[in-house]
Amino acid sequence: MAATVVMIGLVLVLIAQYLGAIVIHFDAKRLGIENPAHYSMGVYVPLGGVLVVPVYVSRRKDLAKTDRDETSATETD
Repeated sequence: MAATVVMIGLVLVLIAQYLGAIVIHFDAKRLGIENPAHYSMGVYVPLGGVLVVPVYVSRRKDLAKTDRDETSATETD
């Protein structure tokens, strides 16, 4: 019984981390932050999210941005 509760808890934590990673990825992409996948993967890695989420949320306005003109120029080439 206790093992079942622990397993259910772990599955719920993994689901929450996955959903959080998706939200952070799209938020970072919307803000034009370089390499949004790095932040989303940092959240999805077990226990990595405990460190990455507070740092991302507190510094998201100051993180390195992509140059939108530069990215659009490379996409047309």
